[in-house]
Order: sequence, then C-alpha cells, then structure tokens
Amino acid sequence: MRSLTLLVLVAAVLGVNMAEASAFTYTLHKDMVTPRAARLSCAAQGKALAMPKTRAQLDAFLKVLSREVGGRSQSVWIDIGQVYGRRTFGRGRGRPFWVWGDGEVAKWTSWKRGQPDGGRDEECVAISSSSKNGEWYDTLCKYTAWYICQA
Repeated sequence: MRSLTLLVLVAAVLGVNMAEASAFTYTLHKDMVTPRAARLSCAAQGKALAMPKTRAQLDAFLKVLSREVGGRSQSVWIDIGQVYGRRTFGRGRGRPFWVWGDGEVAKWTSWKRGQPDGGRDEECVAISSSSKNGEWYDTLCKYTAWYICQA
C-alpha cells in the first residue's frame, strides 16, 4: 500500500495523470514499413498503430522508443493523417486538418517547429527518435519507418 501511495503522490507532484499515462502498452517493431503496412500489422495483433493523443501518452511512447533505439536516429510512424475539408465555393481541396486513425479529430498536437510544412502529398506523420520532446513531422506515406503498436 505504501508503494502505491508513494507512486500516486509522485505522479501528483509531477503532474502525471496515472490513468492516462498507463492507458496503453506500447510495442516497438523494427521493421521498415509504410504507415498502411504498420496499421495492418498492428491490427493483425489485435492492436492499433500508436496514437499518442496527449502529452502523457507521448511520453510513455517516447520511453519505449528511447529504450530500444539507443543513441541513433530513427523515424517511427504514428497513426494520424491529414484530411481535407470540403470547400463551399470553387474547386480544389478545402482546408486541411489532422485526424487520428480511430477517426477522432486531433485536439492536441506536438509538431516540430515549421511542421506541418504543407507538402501537398505529405499526409502521414512520424516522430524521430532524435527529437528531444517527441515532435512530429509530416511526410510522404510511401516512405518506410519503424512503428509502435498500442494495446
């Protein structure tokens, strides 16, 4: 009982929501695949491609990544993508917004400075292990990277 109380007290002091931080377990896969292949692989395991929707979830994701990567730089997919809204007048695409793989519109983001940089076809998102705070960048979906599944 003392250790649980201490853990809750430390979490409160650090501002960590225990339920939120421990809501998922993350598993790193070192296969170089496209985001689509990563989603399919996670689904085949009964899991989802990682969707770190909060700072606490991103921090838990980064712990797994930093433990496995060591000192080298490696990109890892997350399941958020760019979607274009409908335009009321005229032709072409509407204003872009970002949607998680489960269909929820992103309310919180962790973009690297200058990102998303608006590449017209950059509709997928990755995190580089060399990023100190887990900042995201948009990139082409045809590229390959490691991935993390969440359960």
